[in-house]
Amino acid sequence: MSTTSVVQVPPPVFDDPFVDAQGRLSSDAFNWFLINVLPRLNQTSAIYGGTTPPFERTGQSASIAAFSLPLGSLSTGYFRVTVWVRITTPAGVSSSVTPFLQFTSKGVACTVTGAAVTSNAINLPASQTFLIHVQAPGPIQIGVTYASNPASAAVYEIACVVERVQ
Repeated sequence: MSTTSVVQVPPPVFDDPFVDAQGRLSSDAFNWFLINVLPRLNQTSAIYGGTTPPFERTGQSASIAAFSLPLGSLSTGYFRVTVWVRITTPAGVSSSVTPFLQFTSKGVACTVTGAAVTSNAINLPASQTFLIHVQAPGPIQIGVTYASNPASAAVYEIACVVERVQ
């Protein structure tokens, strides 16, 4: 793991034990945790490339050109990207919604394409997870290829979550 993605926590500045004889956290240790550790835990999703809240789009009835997810600058490493798609209004005949990701890995522009959601039913969402290697500074881009018969009749929603794994 890159050292830029490791959460740095200063060591405690007190000599008392963390716990007393009854196994309770000492007040100095508790205060140290509240001041130094808890705020960094709240930042973990941003530090490790997560999205908070997840990227979401609803009411879509067209393709979405690839665009960068709002993750900021990423360090080189592996990321797990989970994409969820659901048809919310079926087309009269058929529909197809295909998510894809674009990123750079080891100097090569890469595209990963998910399975098309072709059920044309509102109660059959699809969730797909991809493990990708991203070269700093990123970005990770997402897009959707859409088809509907009749044209623009199907409506869908999409959500995406990114997690740094290494």
